[in-house]
Amino acid sequence: MTRQLTKNWTIRFKLSLFCPLIVSIVIIVFAFVLYGYSGRNLKADLDVFLQSKADGIEESIRTYWQAKGLSPAAGGNHSIEEKRRIDSKAFVEIARSWIDEQKNTQQFMAVGIQIFDSNGSIIAASLRLPSGIRISREAMDSLVTGDDTFETVKIKNNKNDNSEFRVYTRPIKYGDLTVYYVQVLSSLERVNSTLSNLKQTLLILIPIVVLITAIVMYFFTRASLMPIQRMIETIHGASKGTLIVKLDIPSSGKELRDLAVSFNSMMDRVDTSFKTQTRFFDDVSHQLKTPLAILKGDLETTLTRARSKEEYEQILESNLEEVNRMISLINKMLALARFDSGHVEPQMEQVSLSDFLGESKEEFDAIAVAHNSLLSIEVPIETTIFIDKEKTLRALVAIVENAIEHSPVGGTVIISGTEENGYPIIKVRDHGPGIPNQELERIFERFYRGSSAAGNGFGIGLSMAQSIMHLQGGEVFAENATDGGAIFSLRFAQTGAENQKLNQSEN
Repeated sequence: MTRQLTKNWTIRFKLSLFCPLIVSIVIIVFAFVLYGYSGRNLKADLDVFLQSKADGIEESIRTYWQAKGLSPAAGGNHSIEEKRRIDSKAFVEIARSWIDEQKNTQQFMAVGIQIFDSNGSIIAASLRLPSGIRISREAMDSLVTGDDTFETVKIKNNKNDNSEFRVYTRPIKYGDLTVYYVQVLSSLERVNSTLSNLKQTLLILIPIVVLITAIVMYFFTRASLMPIQRMIETIHGASKGTLIVKLDIPSSGKELRDLAVSFNSMMDRVDTSFKTQTRFFDDVSHQLKTPLAILKGDLETTLTRARSKEEYEQILESNLEEVNRMISLINKMLALARFDSGHVEPQMEQVSLSDFLGESKEEFDAIAVAHNSLLSIEVPIETTIFIDKEKTLRALVAIVENAIEHSPVGGTVIISGTEENGYPIIKVRDHGPGIPNQELERIFERFYRGSSAAGNGFGIGLSMAQSIMHLQGGEVFAENATDGGAIFSLRFAQTGAENQKLNQSEN
């Protein structure tokens, strides 16, 4: 039920709801911690204050004893006269006299003081002290062992309300005898008032902070998600006939920029695939129109009259040859479409350039023999190339076939491996008529056949070679040799070691 309820919530609404909620929880927890910590600290400060007052009172009592000629002996060896004076009511009167003399001092004005005898009976107290505050049984148990105690006591005042007091009780010894219990107390009204004010402040501030957070988060999320909203509107606003939609790159927000760049990159791939398919269908329909028309015409002509067996065989062989040419064309077009789409993953490996050309020589020789041409392979330096061997061989075969077709009978085609500016290069040179300057820019267009084209090719081999090189991160280009003929260069991407060597030389 909850999942169904929140399913249609927008991200803006969720952020505007949950962020203030989280802030509320954090502030409430912080308020509880602050309130508890403040209460403990205020009471701890008050306890230290009461202890300091008790220290002063004890010091004043002992000074008063000395003034009255009472000086307890060390080790508890009291004279008979001292014991008599301690046990007598005169000692109690000393305590009362001391209270009367000190009652108007600043020390007494800040706190309340009570003095109890060794039995726990009150013998003197300061003015303005609430009645009913005595030594509790639990406190007496601790005092008897010589420990001082802290207590919080509630007393009903004249308004029938409970007033809280913090009470500190300390035993006063005369030698090894406990003669007094001094009790120092202070009202907790100021502490409770401070805590009450803190509580009220927190109760007022928490809703205000939560409200401000909610408002800020609403406008913040609205501004932050506005680029996404614009992206959605751009996509929805595209016409139905538009397959490719490009998003504007936001000026702020790395995640949004990455999203827009990734989306546009995906659209580029979709556009490339769509154009590749469209071009493939256009090429198929265009290139197969003439062969199919010829094939259809031959069949229709054959059916106009009866023919001999030899004539039928000749016509069928001609048609079979045309069908095989169409199959070859379709296979090459399919391969070219796959290379152009970018969906083919090259199987890259690092190989020796001389080894690669040596392994391919047999296939090159077969092409040369079929055309009555000669072939020469030259690798003056040892270098490595990072390639897909199968696809690179396919591209190189297309270049070599083109070079042999444009070479005179008995001419020599030279395949050389070298390195220029850190890039491995394979060059294929023929000794034909060369390429007219106006055709150099179009030589790699699919189905383009130059003015010097020979044979019955499709004009697709060079275009496939270019696609294969681009697939591997390389490139192919053509130029005319100064002494005649054309040179086709296949430049490959740098290998790791070569790239590192090039960077070192640049540095």
